[in-house]
Amino acid sequence: MLARLKARLSGRPDSEHEQAILRVIIVFVVFVYFLSPLYANGIDNPTTLFAARIAVSLVLGCAVIILLTIICWPGRSVARRFIGMLLDLGATSYGMA
Repeated sequence: MLARLKARLSGRPDSEHEQAILRVIIVFVVFVYFLSPLYANGIDNPTTLFAARIAVSLVLGCAVIILLTIICWPGRSVARRFIGMLLDLGATSYGMA
């Protein structure tokens, strides 16, 4: 199954799938960190902790959806790239706020 998936993605004319895979990996690492006591112990306000966990969960869900759409419809998509950029910029801006 992984070989078939790799063959399907390797024929793509661009690197959109690589960006989507990196997005999922990076957001997953942040997701695990936000769920850890290491992060939770540094947050005084439980509402802030809850909001951060919800936000990273939503970003992870969107990142997975983008990757799945690339797998299902591997052709070029300007809209999908734009949504990915908005997701990256929005998540980064929210995280820095």
